[in-house]
Amino acid sequence: MTKDKDFLLLLTEKNSVAYSIAKELSYRFKVSFRRVEDGYYVVENLPGFRKDLIIFPLHGHLFEIDDSILPREWRLEELPLFPEKFDYIFRSEESRRKFSKLKAFLGNVSEVYIATDPGREGELIARLVLLKAGWSDWKRTYRIWTSMALTGDVVYAEMKKKVPAKEFDSLFYSAIARQHSDFLVGINLTRAMTLLMRKNENSGFNSSRTFTFQEKKEATVWSVGRVQTPVLKLIVERDLLIENFKKVDYFVIKALFKTVDGFQYEGILRKEDAEKESTKPDKKDKKETVLKDELPGFTEKEATEILNDLKSETLGKIIFFDRKIRKIPPPELFSLTTLQKEASSRFGFSAEKTHELAQNLYLNAKSISYPRTEATGLPDNMIPFVRELLSAFGRADLVLKVDSSYKHVFNEKKLTDHHAIIPLKTESGYPEGSPEDKLFKLIVIRFIAAFMDPAEFEIYTLKTELGKYIFTTKLRQPVNRSWMSVYYNALLEDEGNGSDEEEKEVVSFPDRNLSGEFVFKSRVWKEKRETKPPPRYSDGLLIERMKKLNLGTPATRDSIIETLILRGYVKRSGRLLVSTEKGRKLISYLEKRESRLVSPEVTSEWEIRLENIYTQREGKEGYRSFISGVRTFVENELSKIVKLI
Repeated sequence: MTKDKDFLLLLTEKNSVAYSIAKELSYRFKVSFRRVEDGYYVVENLPGFRKDLIIFPLHGHLFEIDDSILPREWRLEELPLFPEKFDYIFRSEESRRKFSKLKAFLGNVSEVYIATDPGREGELIARLVLLKAGWSDWKRTYRIWTSMALTGDVVYAEMKKKVPAKEFDSLFYSAIARQHSDFLVGINLTRAMTLLMRKNENSGFNSSRTFTFQEKKEATVWSVGRVQTPVLKLIVERDLLIENFKKVDYFVIKALFKTVDGFQYEGILRKEDAEKESTKPDKKDKKETVLKDELPGFTEKEATEILNDLKSETLGKIIFFDRKIRKIPPPELFSLTTLQKEASSRFGFSAEKTHELAQNLYLNAKSISYPRTEATGLPDNMIPFVRELLSAFGRADLVLKVDSSYKHVFNEKKLTDHHAIIPLKTESGYPEGSPEDKLFKLIVIRFIAAFMDPAEFEIYTLKTELGKYIFTTKLRQPVNRSWMSVYYNALLEDEGNGSDEEEKEVVSFPDRNLSGEFVFKSRVWKEKRETKPPPRYSDGLLIERMKKLNLGTPATRDSIIETLILRGYVKRSGRLLVSTEKGRKLISYLEKRESRLVSPEVTSEWEIRLENIYTQREGKEGYRSFISGVRTFVENELSKIVKLI
C-alpha cells in the first residue's frame, strides 16, 4: 500500500465494480493500478487529485441486526419485543476481516467517496460501515450518484463534482427506518403467528409453554412481513378466484356482408344492439334474469331465435359510418418493472432473473444504464448523448427527431432519482443469443422505438342494420406503422384484449363514405364462447401489480417473490406463480382476525412515508416518527392474534 498517509478511498458494493473502475481509470489516465491480496485495488497517483485512490469493495452488507438480545424461547407473553437500541453484528468472519482493514484505512484517508448502488439499500451498506468504524468527518465524504454505468470517465467526473454525502442523510434514515421496521414486524408477528399456527396444527400444543429455539428451527415457521404478506394475499386471492370460477357458455352472433363492389366485412351483434323484446328474460325466473345480465353474449335459446329471425333477410343497410385517423404514440423507455414484465412475457424470465441479467449488463458489461429505476424518462442534459447513441445504432434519421420527443422522453415528471433504462453501447458485451444479449436487444429496440414517429392507422366503424338487428364492425388500415415495425410486431401477443369486438386489420378499404349503402348478407352464424377467469399471476404481471399498489421498490420486488417461494407460501408452475396450502392458511388466519397486515394499502402508506423521509428531508425526526407508528401497528396486530390463541 502507498506510504503516503494522505490518500483517497472509494467504496463499492461489488468486487467486479471495484476492479472495473480501477482498470478503466488506469487505462484512461495512463497510470498504474494493482490488486492487493486483501481484496482491494490501488490506482496510483490519480491525475487531478495527485493522490493514490484505494477502491474498496464491500461485497454487500457487512453487518446485520443482532438478534441475540431476543429471547431464544418463543413465548406469547413476552411479546411485543421492542429493543431499546439496534445493535449490529458481522454477517461473517470475512465481513469482520474486511471491516478491520477498512477501519485501518480510515485513519489515513483524506477523502471518502461512496460509490455503492445509488439507492436506499446502497446508502445503508456504506453508511453502516462508516458509522461503525467511527468515521465522523462528513465534510470530506462525497457521494457518487448517477444512472450511468460506472466507467472510468463517469467515476472521475463524479469525483470531481464532490457532491456532499450529507445531502443523502435523509436517504440513510429512510433506509434504516425500513430495516428496523421490517425487523420489528418480523420478530413479533412471525413469533405470534407461528405460536398460533402450531396450536391449530396440534391440539396438544400449549402456546404458553417454552417454545425453544431448536423447536422453532425444526417446526414450521410462519413468517410474516410488511411487504411479503400483502403480496401473498394478492396471489392467494387470485388463485381462489380462478378455482372458484364457474364457467358459463354463451354465444355470439356474427354476419358476413358484401358491398356492391365486392368488399367483404364481418359484423358482430352486440347484446345491447339486439331488439329488446327478443332478449327480454322471463320475469318469473329471477335467477335466469341475473345470469343473462352477467353474460357478455346470448344464451343458446336467444341465439337460435335471432338466427331464425334473420333467415329470410338478404339485404342489410349501413346506417352509420365513421372514418378517422388514429395516432399511437411510441412506447415509453423501460423502467425495471416494465422490463421485468416484458421479459417475463417474451422470454419466460422470472423477475429475479431479469433483475440479475440487467445488473450484469450494468455492472459487468457497462452496456446499459442503472436498472433499479421506476423512471421512464430522461433528463434534458442527455439530449446530446442520445443523438450520438442513435447515430451509433445506424439511426441517424432519428437524430433530428430527438427534440420533438421532448415531452414524451425528456420529461421531468417521468424522472425519479434515476432516469429510464437505456443502452449505453451498441453491443451487449455477452455472447450472441445469451440471456443477457436477449435482454440487451430488447432494451435497444425499445430505445430506438421511443424516438420514432407515432404509428398511424385509419379506423373505420360501421353499423349495419339487418332486419331488426344492428351489427357493429371495427376495422383498421395501416397508414404508417412507424415504431411498430421495429418493436410492436414482435409483441403481437400483447395486441388487443382478445374480445370479439377488437379491431380487425384490413389491407384496403373502399375509398368512399359507405353510409346509407345497401349490402348483401352472405351468411349469419353463431359461435360458442365461455366466460373466463382472470389469468394466474406470472412474475411480470405480479411485479406490475405490485408497482401499481406501491408494494416494495424496483430493487426488492423480485426478491419478495423469491422469499415467498423459499418460505413455502408460493410455488412455480411453469411461468406461473401458485399459492400453496401453507400460504392460503396464513392468509386465511390473518383475514379471520381482520389483520391490516394483509392490506396492500397499509404497506403502500408505509412506502410513501419511507420515501417522504428522504424526499422531504425529514432525517432523524422522520425516522423516529415512522418507527413510533410501526410499534403501535405491531401492538395492535398482536392483540388480534392473542384473541385466537
